[in-house]
Amino acid sequence: MKTSKQITQIKNTLMNGNCIFTVKGLEAYQELDNGEYSYGLQHLQVSKCKAYVTEINTLGIEGQMNISKFTKKTMRLFTYSILNNKVKGKINYNDVTIIQVIK
Repeated sequence: MKTSKQITQIKNTLMNGNCIFTVKGLEAYQELDNGEYSYGLQHLQVSKCKAYVTEINTLGIEGQMNISKFTKKTMRLFTYSILNNKVKGKINYNDVTIIQVIK
């Protein structure tokens, strides 16, 4: 469990945009550093304009979701399916690990 200070730092980093992070329990099939393929933590990136989150995928398939808002405990996301259905999600700051801030 993260402290409230850590959660505030994570929220501020995400709100500033242009950072790479992982979410606890969110994995994807990918090429690992040793050249093998397996499941590993999915790396996500907040856009520079802070409007959307994109998957960073070594297999060349990327998805993205729009950011609707940053709340006190979560980042709210949404997108539309190919059938024009709105899909919503949220990421709890307590589950986030910041990997890199891109300057």
